[in-house]
Amino acid sequence: MMALGGWRPDGNNYDVIRSLARVELLTEFKDLVDAIVPYSAGAQQYVDDPNTTIDWTTRCHVSLLREASASCIESAAQLFNDNIHKDLDFWQYAPFNSTRFVQFCNVLKEKINAKRPERESLSRALGYVEKGEIKGALLSATEAHTATTETMIKKEIYGMETRLYDKLSSFLSSGLAPGASSTSSMLPVSSVPTGQAMNEIAHQHHHVNSGSGSSSSSSTTTTTSTAHDISSYGHPGTTIDLKDSTTWPHTSKGQTNDAAWASSFGVQKAPQTLQQIYDEWHYGWRSGPPLGDLERLYPQGKWRRGKQRDAVSQQVRSRRTIMEYLQNATDVEPLQNELYAHFAAVTDEQKKEVQRWPKIKSFLNENLRKRKDGHEARSQEMSKRRKKNTSTE
Repeated sequence: MMALGGWRPDGNNYDVIRSLARVELLTEFKDLVDAIVPYSAGAQQYVDDPNTTIDWTTRCHVSLLREASASCIESAAQLFNDNIHKDLDFWQYAPFNSTRFVQFCNVLKEKINAKRPERESLSRALGYVEKGEIKGALLSATEAHTATTETMIKKEIYGMETRLYDKLSSFLSSGLAPGASSTSSMLPVSSVPTGQAMNEIAHQHHHVNSGSGSSSSSSTTTTTSTAHDISSYGHPGTTIDLKDSTTWPHTSKGQTNDAAWASSFGVQKAPQTLQQIYDEWHYGWRSGPPLGDLERLYPQGKWRRGKQRDAVSQQVRSRRTIMEYLQNATDVEPLQNELYAHFAAVTDEQKKEVQRWPKIKSFLNENLRKRKDGHEARSQEMSKRRKKNTSTE
């Protein structure tokens, strides 16, 4: 494995590309290193103890053991990302068959991709120097410098876009919720509860309204009622609770035109985390109905009507796929961590940068969809269809 991962027979490492994520491996993914030789973790703690006296032979043995364990993980990750030697037996054993290992592979892949333009140009420059072609070496070195500068500029532009996106999202989110009454309170996004908290507070507000007038008056400044009049949708004198699907009209109750009332509702346009997607599905976005209940009671898009139907349907399909991996609330945090690992987001600042809908969609398309059975076959079929359509045009 060490040889396949980039080591010469004499033990010298001729390509350090697999070690670009060494810091993350020894901090965020240290458990993978410990799993190679389980007793080595305790041995390292023993060696690091300042009160322990150890001879240099033992110290060097433990150091080499830990280095070999880390290199083993990095080499396997390199093979995994290159999609080669998948017939080797070790893939079926821990930690190489674990989700943690896949997460580290994603981190390493992002690190390598970030360095690729610079590395390729520098490698060519070195090759020219070895052959004595100084002009070619200078040109390749210039290309490497240009690639590095381009990466820095892109990073700065991306940071500016992220800050602008955050401000616009806050501004757009502070408006009225889809389907809400024009008399509803318009609140800053920071003061509006979301998800399960919004659901619970909204129900508290509903109960307070049935009590004293003063209590109702004070609560309307901080919450939005979930009562919704659907008289204009063929249900005279009917008011439903948007958060309680048992109050919604349905053909099982002998009611017709059952889904028309929901056509004025959409989805959250720019969720920033998987938690927001989970909450929207189970509890509804702001004062709106739970998206999962709409899909369950009114299948095949019956509730999605109007001029925005196609856009909403596309969003709902993405949400439905994501929710296949969020069966309950305890699944949210692990999957969110996988998303961070996919984009090599380790620090709080890096994690904040990927907390936006375009990044979630990328994670969905590049990671989650590929896990589904038959994905490869479907991709090949779609590719054939596109080629066929192109050839007939």
